[in-house]
Amino acid sequence: MSALLSWLVATATVAAPAPEPAVGPPGSVDAIVHAVVARHPALAAKRTAADTARIQASQADHAWYPQLSADAWYRYSQPLPQLSIDTGLTLPGQTEPVKIDRELGSPHSAGAQVTVGWRAWDNGARTALARAARAGARASLAEADQQAAELAYGARAAYLAALFFDDVVAATDRALNTARASRDQAQKKVDVGLGAKVQVAAGDARLADLQARRDEAAANAAQARDTLRVLLGLPEDAPLELSDTLETLTAPADAPPDIPRLELRASDHPLLRRLDAAESAVDAQGDAVSAGRWPTIDLFARGGYQYPVTFVEEDPGFFAVAGVSLTWKLWDGGITGLREDEIASRRRELELTADAAREDIRRQEIEADAKAETATANLAAAERRIAAAQVYLDAARGGLSGGLATALDVQQAEDQLDAARLSLVKARFDAAMAHAQALRAAGSTGTPPAPEVLP
Repeated sequence: MSALLSWLVATATVAAPAPEPAVGPPGSVDAIVHAVVARHPALAAKRTAADTARIQASQADHAWYPQLSADAWYRYSQPLPQLSIDTGLTLPGQTEPVKIDRELGSPHSAGAQVTVGWRAWDNGARTALARAARAGARASLAEADQQAAELAYGARAAYLAALFFDDVVAATDRALNTARASRDQAQKKVDVGLGAKVQVAAGDARLADLQARRDEAAANAAQARDTLRVLLGLPEDAPLELSDTLETLTAPADAPPDIPRLELRASDHPLLRRLDAAESAVDAQGDAVSAGRWPTIDLFARGGYQYPVTFVEEDPGFFAVAGVSLTWKLWDGGITGLREDEIASRRRELELTADAAREDIRRQEIEADAKAETATANLAAAERRIAAAQVYLDAARGGLSGGLATALDVQQAEDQLDAARLSLVKARFDAAMAHAQALRAAGSTGTPPAPEVLP
């Protein structure tokens, strides 16, 4: 039990942020679990991650749209190309034919242009990237559901621990009252010379043991409540009412607790849904990588105003260009092949992880079923033990009055009744925890789902 409390404190301390609300939710276990799941920022962060992945998918979709860009430039170039023409004509009065030597263009050039481009064909790379992003969004949402189940289990376990230790305190208080009465009676007999001091000493020792047990149980109950306050984001001194009891949360001794059954399909358990979505994302990424092996086709149109308007002119003017280009990376050093190998390895890793997850979920379900059956048997046995111990105590007290039993017999009977009551508390706690563990194995919070925060 101390290990459970340590885990609860660690979970709450790591997972919960600074307090926000000042008033606790209604006190039923389902209401508190729902409040923990609904308010926790870690789950909101996971759903925000899913929103981010959906935005990434939209980015991939928008890659289908034409791209529009504008740019401007100025250049100074030297040397300029030379134009030399020998006309072969000799003018009157000249002895040499006429030759034309001049520079083409201008050393200065400037302009501004607008370009529209559209990738008409990419072998499905953009579609694959959009599929990968959407699968990533599903994986993030499934991971949020999985974390919600863990948070719900932590809150449920803390709630049940508080109830358990409350019942231990109550049972110990009853035992303390009985032990004090027995000790006082022994003291009175010593006072009148009809008893032995060893009986008083034995009574004092039993009172000390019971008081120590009560103090420990009360401290553990307070620790469990503090854990709930952390998970709920409440201040340390905030009132926290727990309206359920272990008796109301567990089934009667002749009926097993309601344990949910898990059908192992990828659409059921959040862990399996997350792995399935991750595998879909990896498959889509592999398609995008493979698409890079083939050429892409781009259409473009460009227009603007520049000086000079053409290479051989020296006047400004408008220009326009349109065309189509094909790009094919014939060799990339083997990177694409290595990335395909990486995708195949990741896919195999996810398949093995999913197989291991199914086995682990099944193991948790079997363990929860076994604990539920054991708790059911222990509930019936504890009730029979209490009845038998009560009969034995009544007989011992009657025998002590008639001189047919000793004070030791009465004390032993009281111990047996105290132990029987504690065994009933423990059996109820085990039955309730078995139900909580079954919900955890099924990846369920056991409460209605929190409202969806994504569009």
